[in-house]
Amino acid sequence: MRAARFSVSSLALCSAMMLGACGQEREPEAGEPTSASLSEVRSGTLGAYRTLAEAGDLVFVSAVTAPADETGRIPGDVESQTGAALTVLDEVLRDRGLSYETLVFTRVMIVAETGEIDSAGFTRAWQRAFGTRLRPHAPARSVVGIAALPQPGARVAIEAVAHVPGQPREETE
Repeated sequence: MRAARFSVSSLALCSAMMLGACGQEREPEAGEPTSASLSEVRSGTLGAYRTLAEAGDLVFVSAVTAPADETGRIPGDVESQTGAALTVLDEVLRDRGLSYETLVFTRVMIVAETGEIDSAGFTRAWQRAFGTRLRPHAPARSVVGIAALPQPGARVAIEAVAHVPGQPREETE
């Protein structure tokens, strides 16, 4: 198995972008890269926020959820919301010429309504998207139980990092 190794400047830029996504904007330090381009800005109850940003050979997608219904509420259980959020993530990636195969990392946040997450429902939906004969690639992932998401009815949100094909990436054995 080979692990990806990213340059210090890529990591500094990633850190700066993550701080910005948390509302902690800061000026780049001398020599720090500033090539991140804001691909999309949305405005809502949380104010303006990034949904997708690019930094060198990496694309960062902020928390993707299942679509809301006509009332503004996100319907469904953990399994159905995971599947719907993965479909939205797939569409976001495809709009940028990427795919599930370019994902290198995901962080899944699941509301732990009873103190525990519905890991069985999540796993069923995840396995339909990754690890199949047609999609054998699965990104590294973290699953985190949280108290709530800001969207009414939301139980699942997925953050992702994808590698742009054709861009150089150092690898180690």
